[in-house]
Amino acid sequence: MDPLGIKFSDDIKKKHALGDYALGADALDDHYKTDFVDLATECLIKAIESRLDRRPAEAEQALKEGFVLAPALAEQLAIYEKQEVALRLYFPNLFAGLDFKREEERMASVEFSATRASRTVRPAQSVKPPELTGAAKTLDDAEQAYRARDLDRAKQIFLRALDETAEQPLHAKAYYGLARVAVLQRDPETGDRLFRKVLDLQPDSETKSWSLLYLARLADSQGNRDQAVEHYKAALAVPDAPDSVRQAALKGVGEVFKK
Repeated sequence: MDPLGIKFSDDIKKKHALGDYALGADALDDHYKTDFVDLATECLIKAIESRLDRRPAEAEQALKEGFVLAPALAEQLAIYEKQEVALRLYFPNLFAGLDFKREEERMASVEFSATRASRTVRPAQSVKPPELTGAAKTLDDAEQAYRARDLDRAKQIFLRALDETAEQPLHAKAYYGLARVAVLQRDPETGDRLFRKVLDLQPDSETKSWSLLYLARLADSQGNRDQAVEHYKAALAVPDAPDSVRQAALKGVGEVFKK
């Protein structure tokens, strides 16, 4: 979603007034209260998750946490699913379909949560994972900062990891993190360059396949379909790539045959 959010940021900003509803959400990170494009993109991600899980309540919970467009975008996704246009082309319609009057009525009865909801996950076995040390621990800290969207801090920690080890696979993970930070900070050119650097550093299968998938999506967002398909196919060729990458890459390759 991030490359599409960057590409269609002007379309998203037409609905920026809806972001004002998020200002009163105590559980929402301040970053989202000041960056409407990022807020809207994250709302869309949560809407997609609620549709994939077939749990409309997830979108409503996201709304209470400050992701104010999640239910509305879930409704727009239901419309999208009934037609044949690919999401990368239909994307602006999701936001064009948002109705200010409808959202005003929806927000009139919303009570924001004081804290973010958490999920309790019970492991199948009570096995304590080995404690991370050195550059591996630094990379884990950087990932946590990235997931919290503390992008400047994540960037600094990823850079520190590069100084803590000479191992190329760990360097690959660090550059993969820096590339994702660049994409979220609306610098797709740097992101593209860093994802390509990852491929030269003996990355593990997961890091390599995700980097190729990101390169494909960045190429798609710039209208370079041939290069995008090339990267999608390369991701599919990576041994032991995660199923999520394979599914996304197969879908990316398949879209070219719809034209």
